[in-house]
Amino acid sequence: MIQDILPSRLYNEYQNCIPDDDDVVFVFDGNGKALLKEEGNHAGFLRKADVGDVETVYLFAIDRDRFFLCLNNSGFQKEGFAYYSIREIRDKIGDASLAEVYAAFTAYHLWKWYADNKFCGRCAAELSPGDKERSLVCPDCGKTVYPRIDPAV
Repeated sequence: MIQDILPSRLYNEYQNCIPDDDDVVFVFDGNGKALLKEEGNHAGFLRKADVGDVETVYLFAIDRDRFFLCLNNSGFQKEGFAYYSIREIRDKIGDASLAEVYAAFTAYHLWKWYADNKFCGRCAAELSPGDKERSLVCPDCGKTVYPRIDPAV
């Protein structure tokens, strides 16, 4: 699928940064449904300006568009927005490029990793996002957890 986003380019190097108002922020509910902005028969990604001050972590960039994940979704609701499953997103984005569909699916996989790794497996303390790399770090014992990479051919 990564090859399908050409001529766009994925930059998945971690950056310790905060979103600007026009950067995309993915918000997922507890079931893995993403919040999208309703735009007629289609839907679009949320921007930082749509969600206000929420705790985020940088995910990746595609070309010049930066994508972030909202870490603390406590039932975010707003007029003109709705939650969609990852499968529904493909249809709701409409005439979007494959790069946008790829972004939604990649954001979902990273959200799942962050959601499944809330607590340290060694001492049970709550993990915090690393500030130098894509990782989760235990503030008590120092254990570092990284996303699992499953290469396939």
